[in-house]
Amino acid sequence: MRDRRNYWANQSRGHLSRRRVLGGAAAGSTGLAGLALVGCGNDDEDSPNGNGNGNGADLDDADGLQGNTSEIDLDLEEFREIYHGRHLSDLPHAGRQPERGGTFRMSSVSPTSWDPTGPAAQQLPSYALIHNQLIRFHNSDDMENHNFQEVEADVAQSMPEQPDELTYTFKLRPEVEFADLPPVDGRSMTAEDIVYSFEAYRDSPAQAPTFNDVESIETPDEETIVIRTGVPAAYFLDTLVITYHWIFSPEQHDQGGMDRNPIGTGPFMLASEEELGGYVYERNPNYWKQDEHGTQLPYLDRIEGQYIPSPVDADAAFRNGAIDHRWPQTYDSWRELVTSNPNVVTQVTTPPPSAQPFFVMNLDEEPLNDVRVRRAMSLAIDRQAIIDSLAGGMADFGYGMDFTYFGREWPFEPDELGDYHHYDPERARELLAEAGYENGIPEPIHVFNRWTAGLWFEVSVAAMEMWRQVGIEIEHDYSQDQAQWQSLYYGTTYEQMMLVSTVGPGYDPDAFTYQSLHSESPRNYFHVDNPDLDRLCEQQRHEMDVDARQDLIRQIMDIDLDEVYRIWLILTYKINLRHPHVYNVADAMAAWAPVGWGSHNLEQTWLVDGGN
Repeated sequence: MRDRRNYWANQSRGHLSRRRVLGGAAAGSTGLAGLALVGCGNDDEDSPNGNGNGNGADLDDADGLQGNTSEIDLDLEEFREIYHGRHLSDLPHAGRQPERGGTFRMSSVSPTSWDPTGPAAQQLPSYALIHNQLIRFHNSDDMENHNFQEVEADVAQSMPEQPDELTYTFKLRPEVEFADLPPVDGRSMTAEDIVYSFEAYRDSPAQAPTFNDVESIETPDEETIVIRTGVPAAYFLDTLVITYHWIFSPEQHDQGGMDRNPIGTGPFMLASEEELGGYVYERNPNYWKQDEHGTQLPYLDRIEGQYIPSPVDADAAFRNGAIDHRWPQTYDSWRELVTSNPNVVTQVTTPPPSAQPFFVMNLDEEPLNDVRVRRAMSLAIDRQAIIDSLAGGMADFGYGMDFTYFGREWPFEPDELGDYHHYDPERARELLAEAGYENGIPEPIHVFNRWTAGLWFEVSVAAMEMWRQVGIEIEHDYSQDQAQWQSLYYGTTYEQMMLVSTVGPGYDPDAFTYQSLHSESPRNYFHVDNPDLDRLCEQQRHEMDVDARQDLIRQIMDIDLDEVYRIWLILTYKINLRHPHVYNVADAMAAWAPVGWGSHNLEQTWLVDGGN
């Protein structure tokens, strides 16, 4: 099997240029300069001073900057270089035997349903630590490059054997057991459990596209799974790894117990939850997995998810130590937090294209069925101004496509995103006039906002104000709860437009092409119906040659961007903050932790001195 991750990682090495550190203190510290021991010195990763940390030639320039953010002025390239995830392996306790015990506290909210076969299943990867999968994303502090995702076996013993392009043979770990809770009572997991789960997913709205080309799933014995596709499926493995292909028991599913009482084979068990509130996990005492030293996982005793809807309140909770981890939404928020807590650890990763603010439209209704109106709306948005102001410069232009598949560590440049991604209000007015709206659109366009606060809400409000400046009036409505916006979005029942943030679970480009844009895909929430796109989307699924598949995907991108089927905004970089006693909650390109596709990595999270 072609290893896309290592291939692209090898291709990208040497393309990163080191910048002089503008902040930091002596080697070995953490905090403001984002692991100040990193990013200093020359461009030689094999520096005689060890581990690519340089010779400290610039440290004199950084004196006094620890904890003093007013003197730091980093551009995006400098910021993402200084806080690159490869430096996490230089943390003071990195490499030592992890400690067991303690409670990890984070900002999170209980899902509306725990049923992975339900319509909102793509929201569930953040809660995967109750379950396991065949294969999964790898996440750890010591990854070589967190901007290129790695994949590893989970309940499978290894990645599959592939005797041909149509066959995937998985050997299972014999020691895997369900949690000792009814109705499974700690029994062993078998191959039949995986077959049952996958067959349920074939009929589910979220995971069905993963199994479109699967012809058969066989179990020669209790520890072997053989999956055969009818045609070559270039997307299959990379899509199967997405963290909502949980393995569950037929007993629980048949008894209707999936919605509120999840029981799996994973490292934690749900102890309590409050609907649309917080939750508590406790260690599964019979978890089957051990670390490389023979220590039973997980390391943590307990995880507390605290529902903190206000970003300001979440920042305050992190500042005073009530939670151990925080994703500050803006550069300014980050500066404030590291000013008050100068010893916190910072990591920056590429923004995954599957999560970003963007507008979806009912393409069947006026005026949005006119491509000239959609193009005008895109041209009216000054994305660079939004990046410079609201995002503090720490964002790129948005678009839903896996740029790493094209060998890129960082997102697409604006000039690669078609003719309608740049800012041109005069051309926007001309297009409106051509569409018959010389004096603007008289009836307000209804926009339902999935968000009510935070950066993405502010970005959407800024875009709507820019529309008003070219004559497009907006009627702005707000989400009241998760169930409401999920019903509108996943049911495609929004009236005209909706601001959402979930493009769809996407690690392979198929998620951003066939699964999002094909007229018959159950995850086409965008009313897109284009025969040319359908043909290209089908072709890329079965094209095993990387170069040829890239060409097909770029053709899909060109049509999508030219027709402006969705209006993209900005792609914000992920800033991961943790208190210095916390290890192994690194973000990776797809697998954000501790909530996100890397949530299962909490089985390896540990706390120095139990977090005390």
